[in-house]
Amino acid sequence: MKLGRRAKILMALLAAAAAVAVYAGPGRRAAGHPPLPAYAVARFELAPGRDAPFEIDATPAAPVTTKLVAFAFAFAGATGATGATGATGATGAGDGEPNAVDAKVEVAPDGAVRIKGRGRALEGSREVRVVLGAATDFKRYEDAVAAARAGASDGQVRVLVVPIVRVAR
Repeated sequence: MKLGRRAKILMALLAAAAAVAVYAGPGRRAAGHPPLPAYAVARFELAPGRDAPFEIDATPAAPVTTKLVAFAFAFAGATGATGATGATGATGAGDGEPNAVDAKVEVAPDGAVRIKGRGRALEGSREVRVVLGAATDFKRYEDAVAAARAGASDGQVRVLVVPIVRVAR
């Protein structure tokens, strides 16, 4: 069966549109799940030493019914003149680029997040940004990096800014 030139062009355009739709997806903001609740993060104190263990716990104000993913990024430099809010997002952006934290990130079924690692993963860093969102919203790792860089939360994505307080023990 021979196809005419117009039919071939139409098929090529449809194939290109389908490829763009698969690659771009509906976008993070078009999620079909309820908004994420606010999160509480306790003051994070980091003991001296490269091998000193650390743990960051983030607890949602209400149980989360959506399957979540979490990413942890370290930022070097100051947190900015306005500081950070922690539970709802950043009000000041840190200097530098987000660097993935070498740590174990666990997400409980109710939405609680625990990050466990060693001090060497945070050397030279002033804050950790934890990016939370529905698993369906993060089709690419770059989406999480962009959210960490922006440092702002919305109903679908939470960016928890956790200042690192270094203590002597």
